[in-house]
Amino acid sequence: MKNEFISIGGERYLTRHQIAEAFSVNIGTVSAWIGQGVIKPYRLGKRRIYFKESELANALKPCEA
Repeated sequence: MKNEFISIGGERYLTRHQIAEAFSVNIGTVSAWIGQGVIKPYRLGKRRIYFKESELANALKPCEA
């Protein structure tokens, strides 16, 4: 994973590819998470989409055994 992060006001933003690599899933899974409202995208321009690292951490939920 590239260690190139966008940082604004101390908040780090990740790309779809960085999220997919971090969680060992494909881009389609990341797109599904967006569609399901699991993670919220932030758009820069027409094509660039980023995700707040803190919101990604908050999207993780404990598994029930």
